[in-house]
Amino acid sequence: MIQRSAINNFEIVYKDPITLQTNFEWCNWKDFIKIRFLPCPGITNWHVVKIPKEGDHILVADHICDPFREVRILNEAMSENDIPEKIIPKGLSEDRQKELNFFFKLRKQ
Repeated sequence: MIQRSAINNFEIVYKDPITLQTNFEWCNWKDFIKIRFLPCPGITNWHVVKIPKEGDHILVADHICDPFREVRILNEAMSENDIPEKIIPKGLSEDRQKELNFFFKLRKQ
């Protein structure tokens, strides 16, 4: 249904309906980032941002000619094995399924 709803839509199946093998994993990135990173007040004023390879900070400047200043962005240290929590999707609600079917029927007409 998704592929037929528009020329450039591609169906990405979360779980193969026959083998039940998952094709990708959903992760809770919002909570993962919120805990580990600090807010960046003033980000809308930054004209230049440099991200060093190491450290818990970035370098920012409000204008191209201004000197850089450090802004701490990491709240806690992260390791390479630090990954977000997996989320198991529940699927589409009955109302959303009806809505998609309605729009698909409209396109057929």
